[in-house]
Amino acid sequence: GHGVWPRVQMVAESSNEAVAVVKDLVAGTVGGCGGIVAGQPLDTIKVRLQSPKTRNLYTGVLHCFQKVVKDEGFMALFKGISSPLIGNVPMQAVVFGMNGNANRLMDKYVPALREKKGDVSRKPNFLRLYMAGCWAGVGQLSVCVPVELVKCRLQVQQDAKVK
Repeated sequence: GHGVWPRVQMVAESSNEAVAVVKDLVAGTVGGCGGIVAGQPLDTIKVRLQSPKTRNLYTGVLHCFQKVVKDEGFMALFKGISSPLIGNVPMQAVVFGMNGNANRLMDKYVPALREKKGDVSRKPNFLRLYMAGCWAGVGQLSVCVPVELVKCRLQVQQDAKVK
């Protein structure tokens, strides 16, 4: 068949390393964005209840939710969402890139943690996973912390209505 779908299937089933990296990045980005959108209203309420600027305005989670929606509109629950959505793409790139980098370095320099290619029966090496995850987490912080700061500052703004 002609069209886009056969090409999408061909890319999805490819074993090419560059294609694998792009697939990981796209999957991580889409999943991360979905999680951000789903969690943003509760995150906004959490930040409002924690911030010294706004915490005394609310008696609890439900009161905060009702007051924000009544005074500022439903979309106010999504204040600050642009920062984590924009930051999600470079954060996923850093995480996946540094994780892959750590795995390649271990394959090259740490024989005890070397991955045996093609051995599908092997159990995961948890030390290897831990080390690669730690390395990726260090890189993630370089993107995540500034993004989180901007998001929190936007969330405590109390403009009348969000357009």
